[in-house]
Amino acid sequence: MQEFITRAASALGISDTVAQQATSALLDMVSKTASATDMQQLLGKLPGAADLLKAVQPAPPPPPAAGMFGALGTMVSSASSALGSLGGPAMLLEFVSKSGLSPQQGGTFAKMFLDFARQHAGDDVVEQIIKTIPGAKAFLG
Repeated sequence: MQEFITRAASALGISDTVAQQATSALLDMVSKTASATDMQQLLGKLPGAADLLKAVQPAPPPPPAAGMFGALGTMVSSASSALGSLGGPAMLLEFVSKSGLSPQQGGTFAKMFLDFARQHAGDDVVEQIIKTIPGAKAFLG
């Protein structure tokens, strides 16, 4: 993945740190919609991608607490899940905000990532993943 990160940083005029952060955010977004099989194929073909994904995925939540604070935690978790279910536009906005890129840079970055992924994982896997992200076609132009 370092090859892609360096290439993206150079092309977009951003630091390697921002490019790495954007790569992690994009992988995180994809992992929320892609099938487990497609995600494993992608991660298997992109050395270092699994480590970047692990860096942004939160640890499993602790067991629910009892009482009022437990109920509050459940409500917050439910609200968070509801926001996640808004689909493509919300997910794409989340990617841009997590990545540290402008919306225009986010679109360019995503296209660059997909080209890189196609070279290493193949068209079939990448197309399957794109289909799972609502609004991705419109975002990618």
